[in-house]
Amino acid sequence: RGRTITEAEIVQTATAAVLAEGDELVVSTLRSSGALVIPDGGSAVTMIAQPLDQSRTGDIPFRVRLMRGEVEVARALVSLRVVRHRQMMVAARVLRRGERLGAGDFRTERMAVNRAGTSALSQDEIIGHEARMDLAEGIPLTAAVIMLPPNVRAGHGIMLLVNTEKFQLTAKGQALNDGHVGEIINVRRETDGRTVRGKIVADGQVLLDP
Repeated sequence: RGRTITEAEIVQTATAAVLAEGDELVVSTLRSSGALVIPDGGSAVTMIAQPLDQSRTGDIPFRVRLMRGEVEVARALVSLRVVRHRQMMVAARVLRRGERLGAGDFRTERMAVNRAGTSALSQDEIIGHEARMDLAEGIPLTAAVIMLPPNVRAGHGIMLLVNTEKFQLTAKGQALNDGHVGEIINVRRETDGRTVRGKIVADGQVLLDP
């Protein structure tokens, strides 16, 4: 005698292992190895589904293991097609590189997501940021295409700081790279034209080693 584990139960176990991650999911079965028959008796059977690759969207194979305690009594293979949709903020118009984004520069759209790592940004994470590159209307606004405005811009004048235990010196210079607070950039000293490196400590301020 034996107990039949139906194909539907196996597929349901694999489907339950698909992480929604806040997305709208459409999951369909591509292939399944079918129903299984396992011996009666013994402890209760549990089913564990394990994805066979790291994909979160597209065609994903699963191994479904039937366990009595720590012992595997059978296994099945299931291949699922996972389509994800996500509410995303997209550009409401053409945006130029370096342009600061305001409330009217984006809108919400339901979009198919090709990879699960494409994180949706909130309005607060977009307003005041700027485009890293020219963006067409409808482009999803992600961390890859927008950024906080740099605290220092290449070609702009900056204040160079030198701090020691006994004194503080300031001088004028020019930034040779864009950068944010905490980053190391190249700068040119106005006094002798020499290029040195320093750490951005505030808007328009770079700290040099003494």
